[in-house]
Amino acid sequence: MHRRKMGIYKGQEGHVKVIITKTDPEAGNRSVSAYVMPRDTHGLSVGRDESLLGLRGSPTSELIFDNARVPAENRLGEEGEGFKLAMVTLDEARLNCSAMALGVAGAALELAVDYAKQREQFGKPIIEHQGLQFLLAEVTAEVAAAHALWEKAMTTIEREKSREASVWAALAKLVSTDAAMRATTEAVQVFGAAGLSRAQPLERMMRDVKAFQIFDGTNQIQKMLIGRHLQRYGSPLGRGAVDI
Repeated sequence: MHRRKMGIYKGQEGHVKVIITKTDPEAGNRSVSAYVMPRDTHGLSVGRDESLLGLRGSPTSELIFDNARVPAENRLGEEGEGFKLAMVTLDEARLNCSAMALGVAGAALELAVDYAKQREQFGKPIIEHQGLQFLLAEVTAEVAAAHALWEKAMTTIEREKSREASVWAALAKLVSTDAAMRATTEAVQVFGAAGLSRAQPLERMMRDVKAFQIFDGTNQIQKMLIGRHLQRYGSPLGRGAVDI
């Protein structure tokens, strides 16, 4: 049996892969199991690296499975627990993704503020123009709020891996990556034509951040997860104050 899986992060570098697959295609999520697969497994090979819009320092590859087999003792957990393991891993991955996005957002915001203090138009630094002040204030507020939400999600998942933790992870991923996308986009705008130049780091930051809105579950998936939680369990905020 010949299969290919696209978009594997660090596919060329990893010496051990975790493969999640169905052992019974008719049984749905109940047949999903996870396995450790060494890179030298017979029938496993790594295809080409993708040429990506951003994140070019982290190669993304395809894996090729040609009748590749792993022994039962390589299974992680019990048979049928693969979906549960994947969901727990995704919660943590989404918070990791959020942290990276917030790091880039903070760096882009610092660059924008420093540049706005130095660049002069109409006889004064552009940061003294009210329109630009309001723009930078809005971006700063969004990034600060996203950081607080990420801390809340981290506290929740460290306390217990649960449905509540999952929805907070989805909220953090959605808000943090959207805030980072706006922060990098507006930072380019503050720099003007200079922001488009590859001599400045902002164009790379903007390209890299776009990936954060896509991997570990697109932001549309996060909205769906949040909406389903609201439908089944109500608001995770409760009626009282949010404990950050």
